[in-house]
Formats: sequence, C-alpha cells, structure tokens
Amino acid sequence: MINKKFLQGLGIGLMSVASIEVINKAINENAKRYKIKYEEGYYYTWKEGSIHYNEKGEGSPILLVHDLNVISSSYEWNKLEDELAKNHKVYTIDLLGCGLSDKPAITYTNYTFVQLISDFCKDIIKEKCDVIASNDASSIVIMANHINKVFNKTILINPAEFDLFALETTRLDLLEKEILFLPVIGTALYNYYIRESNIKSTLNSYFMSSDDIGESVDAYYESSHINNSKGRFLYACKKCSYLTCDVRLALSDKENIYILTGSEVGRAIANNYKEVNSKIEVTTINNSKLLPHLENTEDTLKAINKVL
Repeated sequence: MINKKFLQGLGIGLMSVASIEVINKAINENAKRYKIKYEEGYYYTWKEGSIHYNEKGEGSPILLVHDLNVISSSYEWNKLEDELAKNHKVYTIDLLGCGLSDKPAITYTNYTFVQLISDFCKDIIKEKCDVIASNDASSIVIMANHINKVFNKTILINPAEFDLFALETTRLDLLEKEILFLPVIGTALYNYYIRESNIKSTLNSYFMSSDDIGESVDAYYESSHINNSKGRFLYACKKCSYLTCDVRLALSDKENIYILTGSEVGRAIANNYKEVNSKIEVTTINNSKLLPHLENTEDTLKAINKVL
C-alpha cells in the first residue's frame, strides 16, 4: 500500500508545479507590451529556426546586429535604421533566441551565430556588406568575417572586453544549464532572473541617465519573455559561457575595423583592441555609455556616416 504521507507530499508537489506553471503563463501574457512591431518584417528559414528581420532603403547594404543579450532584439536599432536607410539598404536581424526569431532548445555557441550571420549574408543579402554590431555581438561578426569574409567595413559599438570572450564552461555551469533547460522550473528561474526590475537595472547601466531608458524597458521585457520565455535556452548558454570565443587572432590582421565607444571603460577596452590591431580606428561618442545609438543617436549617426 502506498504511504499516506507520500501521497500527501506528491499532491503538494504537483500543486506547487501547477502553481508555478500558472505564474509562468501569466508572465508570458504580461510580456505582450506591443512595443515590438509584430506585423513588420520578413522571416528567413534557417536550419535551426525561423529568423525575423527587417529590410529598408536602397543602396549599399548594411547589416545591423544587436547586443547578444537575451533581452535584446532588433528594437535596439529603432532610432538608427530609418536614418541609415536614406542612403543604404539596411537589414536588421533578431538573432536566434531573441526578439521575434525562433527560440529553440539547443546549445547555443559562438559558432551557432557565426553560421547564422554568414548564411544570412549569403542567402538574403547575397553580397558583401558593411556591418554594425554592438557589445558582445562583436565576437560574432569578427569570427564570421574571419572565416567567411562576408563584410567590407566592420563597425563595433562598445565591443566587449577580451576576457569575457575567453571564459571556460565549468562542471557547475553544465549543471546550471541543465536546470535552466527544464520546462517548468527552468522557466520559473529564468522569469525570476529576467524580471522587470532586473531589466531596468541592466538598462540603467547601459545609459548615462535613467531618464533615457523610457519605453525601452517594455521592449526589452517583451523581447525576452514572448514565446513562453523560451529565451531561457539562449540565456542558459550565455550564462554558462557557451558563447565565448577568443577573437584576438582573428582580429589581429584585419583592415576596415572601426570602434565607437562612449564611457571611460569603453575607451579602455577600445585601446586593448588597438593593441591587438593598430589599424583599428576609434571614435568617442560623448554623453553615452553602452548603447550610444539609442542614447546619442545624432552623434552616433555622424560617426557611422564618416566611416561609410
């Protein structure tokens, strides 16, 4: 006969799981802030999932690649893409696991995104283009160009420091990844880590003034939680250092690389890049931190136009 206490414990456990699932579904519904324009854009059928992108303007092609953070999406370029589209054909992409693109339960690596960017350039843009990438997405475009030579000019906006590209995955990381991949508990943990207050805190570190984050909080929250919080798969892989890649060798002999940076920390990192490749040109965007294209769009646009 089954022990009565066991049945009671089982019942409490099942009720707890059911309650967590109800909360998870409520968070998914609450994520629909409608700051992301669902009706716009196109979809590229890639081997790992459907990739959402926008295409605007006419002229020489430019690819815009957002920060490789699960809360990020092509929304990051909303103040810049229309201005660039006046003279160029501009492509903005939601990376796999972000925004309106599919968010499959796979192990995301740096090479996953290198393949995605390379294939997108080959199948959709169909010619060499210029590229603008922000923060740790810089490693993706550097490696894509190193391996497949898909870009003409490469503009890196506040690229991440080299040490972040060289982290190694530990056994504890492996365990944490497996937990975050779990359907109910993993989703609940992800929703806790990527809650609205934490997104606000992250964006406050991205901007000089908290007054500038505005509706960005809603857009970043929406991007990270739509599609039943399946962004947790990318989040788990990044948190557990699966996306790291040391780009110094790939960077060392390249030409036509430009860095735009704002903060003192960003300038120090840019100097480290110049130590690896003295041909890199650095421009400072005043009154900005990590995302000058959202915070000081006018000066960022001027700096980009000088390069292009």
